[in-house]
Amino acid sequence: MLAHPGNPNFGNVKTQIGTLDEIDDNHVCEGALAALEGPILVHDFRFITIETRMLKVFCLTVVGLCKWLNVEAYPSSMTKKLDTSRVAQSRETPTQVVHI
Repeated sequence: MLAHPGNPNFGNVKTQIGTLDEIDDNHVCEGALAALEGPILVHDFRFITIETRMLKVFCLTVVGLCKWLNVEAYPSSMTKKLDTSRVAQSRETPTQVVHI
């Protein structure tokens, strides 16, 4: 993959993609993407496992070259309601608090 040969290779490819697709102006692709964001992205790419959902989301959001993924169902459950009742009110006057 592009991340393993080194940072300059990835920066060059990312710059070419940005300028060909006219995603951003040339100076943005050549400066910010290649010099500033490139090394950080290459570092992240080196530690992502291939063919995982994380890689596909990363590719979509950061690189912008991948298709949108289907929404993944998230199993959730509500906690069981506790078998408790409210505490009975006392017959004393309530405490008043003033916040200054």
